[in-house]
Amino acid sequence: MSFSTLFFDLDATLYPSSNGLWDQIRLRIYQFMREELGLAEDIIPATRDRYWTTYGTTLEGLRIHHQVDPDDYLAYVHDLPLDQYLEH
Repeated sequence: MSFSTLFFDLDATLYPSSNGLWDQIRLRIYQFMREELGLAEDIIPATRDRYWTTYGTTLEGLRIHHQVDPDDYLAYVHDLPLDQYLEH
């Protein structure tokens, strides 16, 4: 059996949760909310927390309230040098 593609789940399974990746993703989420949606910086943390608590993910809240395309959002917030966070 051969594989042409492998997918990895990066939710703290291939790296320690203390490596800072989620801190960077959170910053990218804030940046997305500010730059792509035009939200004021002072309301972003509370808005994100409310969406997370109410809908289970920030993305679901953004999809419902701001008609955010999931693919665009995920591409934006995960545009990070992931190799810097994986243990070699």
